[in-house]
Amino acid sequence: MENFTLNIPATSLVVESRGVSVTLDVAAVPHDVLRQVLLHGIKQKVSDAASSAAGLVYYSVKGKDAPKPSRDQLTAFVEANLKAVQDQTIASMQKAVDAMLAGQWAVREAGGGIVSRFTEEQSLALDIAKGALGKRFADALAKSAPSAKPTAANFVAMSPKVAAYFKANDKRPTWDDKAVMVWIAAQVVADKPRDIMAEAREELARREAASANMADDLDDMLGDI
Repeated sequence: MENFTLNIPATSLVVESRGVSVTLDVAAVPHDVLRQVLLHGIKQKVSDAASSAAGLVYYSVKGKDAPKPSRDQLTAFVEANLKAVQDQTIASMQKAVDAMLAGQWAVREAGGGIVSRFTEEQSLALDIAKGALGKRFADALAKSAPSAKPTAANFVAMSPKVAAYFKANDKRPTWDDKAVMVWIAAQVVADKPRDIMAEAREELARREAASANMADDLDDMLGDI
């Protein structure tokens, strides 16, 4: 067995659910428990990557614009296309494994076939920031060229300052995630401060709480069966 040293930051972890929270001093967790948490976390991370496998296969067969299937429809589809779903499940889990071995927590597909990797929190912060920047660029474009459509290409054409937030690709410009991340960091100390990473954390906590409530509602509906 190969041993390694894991440095645990002297910080507290706040876990929120249903509007309440508990705080855990991570560094105070016994090593034996941390080892179990580590293995459980890896297993959960890899298995979570396969949660969308059935849906990916379903829409690849039915078309991306196909209506969302009911639970019974999806179950029947999986039974009829089990081999394809299993293949996609393996591919999704292997992708998660490869990402972790490469030192990345998550894999996020960017435009133009480029792969960039961010945590869930960073990915959501990027989406929030792009929405804010996109609105700012669209407002500026509406003043400088009222008849122009608010597209990435037209944004880039406005000025080099705007173009710095995009990458030039063969088909169309795409967001430069690294540049957007720099902008996110700068907003914390801007004249009108905005902590977009904090906004992302709050939204993720809200989603987690909503998901937990849905699970409770389902348990109530199912009753004692």
